[in-house]
Formats: sequence, structure tokens, C-alpha cells
Amino acid sequence: MASTTLQLVDRVRDLLIEDGSRETFTDVQVIRTALNPIAREIASIALTETDSSTIATVAGQRNYALPAAIVPFIRISSVTYGTSRKPLAWVEWSQMATETTQGEPGAWTIWENQLQLNPIPSAVDTIYIDAWNGSSVAVAQNPAASTDEFQFTADVEDCLVWGSASLLAAINSESGKEQRFGERYTLKLRQLREKLQPDSGPPASIGVEYDEDAFFHVF
Repeated sequence: MASTTLQLVDRVRDLLIEDGSRETFTDVQVIRTALNPIAREIASIALTETDSSTIATVAGQRNYALPAAIVPFIRISSVTYGTSRKPLAWVEWSQMATETTQGEPGAWTIWENQLQLNPIPSAVDTIYIDAWNGSSVAVAQNPAASTDEFQFTADVEDCLVWGSASLLAAINSESGKEQRFGERYTLKLRQLREKLQPDSGPPASIGVEYDEDAFFHVF
């Protein structure tokens, strides 16, 4: 049976119980500090499908909302421009140039689900985005409420719980728990990787920025 966000939070807390008491982590802390980082790591080894979308550029406009089909995707594999599909170079968001020069775009970055181009496009044309999609067994959309269920498989949920517990144990400076939970997580993650990608590893990462609630909403 699939779990809800709060059920996963409770499973993480149950692993951290010591002497009959719970650790002092709020639901929000468990979600943002542990579940979301571990979900991103799990998703990064489950990239099995691709999808393509386009964006029409506007002269003088730097930023563009990502197509809905791309937003849930974990990694963008390429961004190209115009009918010749000229490849654009990815640049770290913090290093992206901010000058107001207009011309043919040569670089791109992502911030808060927006594609940013440099130079700023000087004409109407087309941006082509190819992205790697997380496998449906490992990546799910945010539910509408904390009581709604994710469609994770049991082995994915186990990875989420053990990995999250290890992260929180580290924050609490509980090295014994951190090691025990971490070893279980490493084993579970290796088994999941073999199941999802028996013949190849994931594609090279090209930076996509995520906020704290990228996988699990804070309710």
C-alpha cells in the first residue's frame, strides 16, 4: 500500500526513536532536510525516459517559464536554438551574465522553474529543450494534500526512509545511528539502481535548480 507524506515522516521518526521518545524534528524539517534531498538522489538514478518541449522566444525577453512537461523532470540534457538546433551552453545560475545585450542566445540556466538565456534573444525563434525523465516507479508528482498517497513502490519508500533517517541522525550527531541507517540506505539504493538501470548509469548531470519542496510539499 502506498504511503502519504505524513506516513513517510512518521516512519522516519520511528527509526530515530530512542528510550521511548521521538527526536525533536518537526514535519517540515523532516520533509525539507531529509525526504526531499533523498528523493532527489533516488530520482537521479532512475532516469529512463526522455521528453522534448519547445519555447518561442520573444525579442528583448530573457526569462521564460518552463513548459509544464519539463518542470517535473530531473535533468535537462540539452537546450538548442533555432532551426539549425544550435547547442546552448549551460552556465551556473550564480555565474550567468546579466548584461542587457541582445542577440542570438549562447547560454542558458534555470532558476525557480524559469529558463534564462544570454544574450537576451533579439528575435522571435524557437528554443528546443530535451530532458531526462525520472522513472515512474521512483518519481511522483506532489500530492494535493498531506493525506494523499504517493505511488512509490515499497523499495523506493524503504530508500526514502532509511536515507532520511541517516541524514537526521547526522544532524543530531548520533554517529552510530547515522552509520547503521546509512549502510541500509546504501544497500537499498544499490538494489534499486540495479533494478531500474541494469545496463547503464544515469546521464551526466546538467544543473537544474530545485527549491526545498521539489518533491514533497510542506503542508
